[in-house]
Amino acid sequence: MSIAAILMTDLGSVGPTFARFVGEVALLTVAAVVLGYATYKVVPKGYGRDFVAGILPFLMLGVLSYLGSIGAAVALVLFVIIAGLAFALGIG
Repeated sequence: MSIAAILMTDLGSVGPTFARFVGEVALLTVAAVVLGYATYKVVPKGYGRDFVAGILPFLMLGVLSYLGSIGAAVALVLFVIIAGLAFALGIG
């Protein structure tokens, strides 16, 4: 099957959609990391900045996935998996 035939079918429309989905997940993940880092720098030590900086990215992704963003839900699941692995390995 030639590339032109693939692009003329519905299968050819999957590529741009998948790329957009991966881009959305990547942007949401970067936004969550930046939010956590900025929160860590702003909140004083006495207010439990480790806890607050760890919870806010999960809260942001949770709210966005509740509002219907599938990319945020995937990023949230990836964050939970990475946090579980980091806990199991004793990192952090």
